[in-house]
Amino acid sequence: MIILDDMNQCTGCTACESICPFDAIAMTENELGFFYPLIDTSKCVECGLCRKTCPINQKLRISERSRCFGVINNNKDERLKSSSGGVFPLLAKVILGELGIVYGATYNDQDIVEHIRVSDLQDLPRLQGAKYTQSNLHDTFMNVKTDLENGKKVLFSGIPCEIGGLKSYLKKDYDNLLTVDLVCHGVPSPKAWKQYLKYRMEKDHEADLPRTVNLRNKDSGWSKYNYSVKFSYDDKAYKNINGNDPYMTAFVSNKLSRPSCENCHFKGIERCSDLTLGDFWGIWDIDSQMDDNMGTSLVITHTQKGLHALDNISEYCKIKEYQVNDAVQGNPSIVASSAADSRRNEILKGDINQEYKHVDDDISKRNSPPGILKRLANKLRQKTKI
Repeated sequence: MIILDDMNQCTGCTACESICPFDAIAMTENELGFFYPLIDTSKCVECGLCRKTCPINQKLRISERSRCFGVINNNKDERLKSSSGGVFPLLAKVILGELGIVYGATYNDQDIVEHIRVSDLQDLPRLQGAKYTQSNLHDTFMNVKTDLENGKKVLFSGIPCEIGGLKSYLKKDYDNLLTVDLVCHGVPSPKAWKQYLKYRMEKDHEADLPRTVNLRNKDSGWSKYNYSVKFSYDDKAYKNINGNDPYMTAFVSNKLSRPSCENCHFKGIERCSDLTLGDFWGIWDIDSQMDDNMGTSLVITHTQKGLHALDNISEYCKIKEYQVNDAVQGNPSIVASSAADSRRNEILKGDINQEYKHVDDDISKRNSPPGILKRLANKLRQKTKI
């Protein structure tokens, strides 16, 4: 059975695995560290359900009149613990308050990212914060359907292709389902993330896995956030501004991304989700009153359900509407795919830690006194030319 004519378009969403009635499909890690469906031909009966369910082969219904908002959670402590303006916990608390279920990504006890089901408010913080690697969905789609069929209100959060996969798997709209996707630059390989954890252990601790990982630490502010890692033994910690971190540098330069991210089918202003959340980068130039460097969320509503969800949290936050183009200008990942670096496959197939070391060395040179002087001299020459 051929699920996709071009498997490089596969996002690893698990819709095919979840829909197969014969358990003939298993998500299997390839040499780049990404999960792809592997078909057991001894179980497959060639029914074609997997191909029909794959969201890449579908024409999912998308929105038509999306609206753009800047949002700031009034609770400063909650906002500081969030990646941007603290909207997600507000949306989630409404669902949990109605005895509903929230699905989202968290770190497991091995610091690997996976989706979990949350029904208790005390577990909600596990879903907060950025996780810059692809999440393992396991049997999440099947669990979501069970909760929906049982009449539970469900909030499912994930990257756009995961929302597409879920919608394609469910095959119908549910009034009790709220889908929230994220502005996504692309998904790095879980293999690269595992190697980075080992790199940090060897470089900073030489012992246990990190006790806490915060890839959007706001100690230096929202716009220049830190990556921070704390270890259990003697509470030793690593912290660095995002532009000086080797994992972040490799990520934003597209050296770690999934092949499907090069031509994403799920980007755009209009989407199949109810809401899109992200950072309202550049809000300081558009409306300085909506920026205190603690985080401002971008919220794009795509449906009446999404607009209603935003209205439900309005008493707990500051909300202002803007033009969609204002958001795209500061955050082009809303609409633009990320072309992979030419060395992506080579890096992911090889010793990824060598790439991190190479980036670290470049950063050290750049931030050394000679490197700083060189950059200043280049800026001076550019101004002279002008």
